[in-house]
Amino acid sequence: MVKPMRYKDLTKLLRDAGFTSRQGKGDHEVWSLGRYHVSITQTRDISPGLVRKALKMIDESQTKTPQAEAPQADDQTPEQEGNE
Repeated sequence: MVKPMRYKDLTKLLRDAGFTSRQGKGDHEVWSLGRYHVSITQTRDISPGLVRKALKMIDESQTKTPQAEAPQADDQTPEQEGNE
């Protein structure tokens, strides 16, 4: 079970994972990294549900494999294929 977390502790986790913040509406901040985003309130304690969501976004953003984004060694562009 996820426990409530202090605002500064959660924002440190988000920042260390590469997320950046921008001001949302009212006392909310939107933290994002690529297609992953989470909105948290700027209060002393963050609720367990919001902590769970933020930790899930951190986990999903970190489990992307670099191999999936980088071109494979055996992939060749049409220009390279004619030079063999």
